[in-house]
Amino acid sequence: MADPSGSGAPPSVADWTQLMAFVQQLGDDLEKTKDDLSRTKHLVATKDRAAKPNKPSLFSGQSGTIEAWCSDMDAYVSGSEPAAACRIACIYLDGEAFTWWQSYSATTSVPDWDTLRTCLIRRFNPLNKVQAACNKLHSWRQLKDVGSFNKTLVSIVMDTPDITESEKIDRYSHWLKRAIWERLCIRT
Repeated sequence: MADPSGSGAPPSVADWTQLMAFVQQLGDDLEKTKDDLSRTKHLVATKDRAAKPNKPSLFSGQSGTIEAWCSDMDAYVSGSEPAAACRIACIYLDGEAFTWWQSYSATTSVPDWDTLRTCLIRRFNPLNKVQAACNKLHSWRQLKDVGSFNKTLVSIVMDTPDITESEKIDRYSHWLKRAIWERLCIRT
């Protein structure tokens, strides 16, 4: 190692000691930086996995599905800028909903996801869910198996908040196929 002063004398023990301490400190700093980087990469990877909700399905305008789709979309665009969230949601419109959106957006400004959600619900939600459920109740009949009948009936009854238990039982007896209802009555 050459003498920095230019005198040609070898470095002193103190110079070597100081140089060795400096090199050791650089090595320690490098290891600390590597550890910090590794922890940061792990945190970012963990955060990304936990923060990504499932992609929502396409919304085609099917009656009775808009509220669930909007809830899925709320989770998916959470944390996005409002205008970006609106653009993302539009990507997931399909069929009748997409056709409606093309027409609607050509004449109306929709600045953010909240506005779009309100417009979609107004357009694709039944005008009066309770009245629609009541109408279904009046015309409902068992067409397939009892399991399918019960499942559909439960969803209709859930949209009819003022129906009593006795009305449910009475109507259930009239909606089932007669042969099945008679077998149920014999068992009880």
